[in-house]
Amino acid sequence: MVPRIQRLLIGGVALWLRLLRIRYPPSSRRFLNPSRSSSSRISIVRDFRWLSRDGTDSFVEYIPYVFQVLAQMLSFHTGAVPEQYRSLLPFLLTPAVWQQKGSIPGLVKLLRAFISRDAPQMVAAGQMASVLAVVQQRLIPSKINDSWGFELLQSVMLHVDPGVLQQQYLRPIIMTLLTRMQTSKTDKYVFEFSRFLLYALAINVQGLNPDILISTVEGIQPQ
Repeated sequence: MVPRIQRLLIGGVALWLRLLRIRYPPSSRRFLNPSRSSSSRISIVRDFRWLSRDGTDSFVEYIPYVFQVLAQMLSFHTGAVPEQYRSLLPFLLTPAVWQQKGSIPGLVKLLRAFISRDAPQMVAAGQMASVLAVVQQRLIPSKINDSWGFELLQSVMLHVDPGVLQQQYLRPIIMTLLTRMQTSKTDKYVFEFSRFLLYALAINVQGLNPDILISTVEGIQPQ
């Protein structure tokens, strides 16, 4: 299929989902409402999951679009994350998925949708640590993809319980950011780093205050 037609086709699916959400109120949104028409929803997620895992040359070009559409679909859910979506997470956190550069924007968008709706479950399952491993090992060290790492970190700061964040994740996050600042900073990275710090200081989350971030930074001594 001609690449332009492929993009238009996937874009048409995303637009259709968005218009369907706008056109119909939640009470009548049979396709998007998690409590109704579950067979249609499950079927689409299953088909997209198969497509993203196929990995053959026939479908690899579609994979970045699959992640973006899945993220859009997940963002429409207002209740608990359906198990059909949760079953995607182990696959999304494997290193091989992140090797295709074109997939990174869609993957980040999809993970942010998961974090915003299912952070406690992800922490309990050890999947938040895997998300941060992606940030620390693949995104922040990359001069091309570091901005996507900061987007994921903003979601972590916003949605992870502050007590858990402070005890388990905040210090390793700050150490990763400072290490990159010392070893291979760029003007773009300095800007993204500064913006993240301002975001973390200003964010309105109960139990998370500027003193926590400041004390964490001050407590990291040069090695």
